[in-house]
Amino acid sequence: MMQQHERELYMKEENIESLKKELDKVKQFEANLVEREVRLKEDLGNSKASEARAMELLSESGKRIRELQDEIERGKLSETKMFDSVVSQTKQLEKTKIDLEESKLEVSSLHEKIEKLDFTNDAFESLRSELQLAKEGEKVASLRLKSLFGEMNSLKSELKMTIEAEEKSNKAMDDLALALKEVAIEANQAIEKLSSTELELESVKHEAGRLKTMVRSTDDGHQKLIEEVTKENEVYKNTIERPRLEAEESLLAWNEKEIGFVNCIRAAEDDRAIAQEENVRLIEFLKASKEESSNLRDILKQALNEANLAKGATEIARVENSQLKDFQAEKDEALDFLARENEPLRVNEVAANECIEEMKRLLSLALTEPKTRNALIYLFDNRAWRGDWTVSPVGP
Repeated sequence: MMQQHERELYMKEENIESLKKELDKVKQFEANLVEREVRLKEDLGNSKASEARAMELLSESGKRIRELQDEIERGKLSETKMFDSVVSQTKQLEKTKIDLEESKLEVSSLHEKIEKLDFTNDAFESLRSELQLAKEGEKVASLRLKSLFGEMNSLKSELKMTIEAEEKSNKAMDDLALALKEVAIEANQAIEKLSSTELELESVKHEAGRLKTMVRSTDDGHQKLIEEVTKENEVYKNTIERPRLEAEESLLAWNEKEIGFVNCIRAAEDDRAIAQEENVRLIEFLKASKEESSNLRDILKQALNEANLAKGATEIARVENSQLKDFQAEKDEALDFLARENEPLRVNEVAANECIEEMKRLLSLALTEPKTRNALIYLFDNRAWRGDWTVSPVGP
């Protein structure tokens, strides 16, 4: 009996030692649970920080998208104004072409008139007035071309500014795409961390269940021994129950936090999908803006070509007007020469008129005398018969 009692005591001691070892394992597992809980809290804090950064980036992305939308609206208004200005410039170029054609017609008509000119004073005056009108028309056309070139330069500068704004918008969209990509990467990392955390929680729950099962089986198998060591078992139970309750409370709190974090991640994914759709819409809108800008560039090139043609026509008209000026100068010199040549004739004409008046006076005096009248009649009859009508001066 003593040996049996000793064996039982020995077995009880072994069971107590095994229970102590199991309790040590439970304590070690509790410490591991605390460490894991700390790590999980750190991971949760990091996940929350990542979520906050993601939300901040999404907010900044939304703000940047609104700014880009405003810039695009301003670009559309500027392109509309440029298009209206190009249409106006095209109309003015057409009008300038018409004026140049009229100037060409006037110049050709002046050439025809110059060829048919008989160098009379009236024709010369009309030619001068028409030439003056042609010069004024040329000045008006030149001023119009200068204003058109000025407006074309302003349009070029506006187009350059529009292209720069478009490049800035493209760069901003690229930056936004990179930022959204980073947000997506961080969100995926957060989701992966959440998945790993869930796996760790599952493993912790599984380990806790296994230990609980093992403790329960041990309690059931050694109920008598536990009754004998009630005090120690109560202490051990209190020691085990308190960490278990704390672990369960921690698990419940972590589950609630996990649900909230999953909801936040889902909301972030929804916001990211909305931002991606908005990004696609903005990219399509930018493509349409690029096509409109390309059309405007083609219209501007055509307008520049027409302006160059108008400039060439104006240069031809200027050369023809210069030739007309040279011809006018030669004509003025010819008229001055004719005037100088006619001056002695005018002097001779005045002298001849004075001589005729004097002869008329002498003739009237001579006709009052009968002898002189008969002599003159005889003289005129002889000269008329000979065909000599030269009148010699008659003395007083």
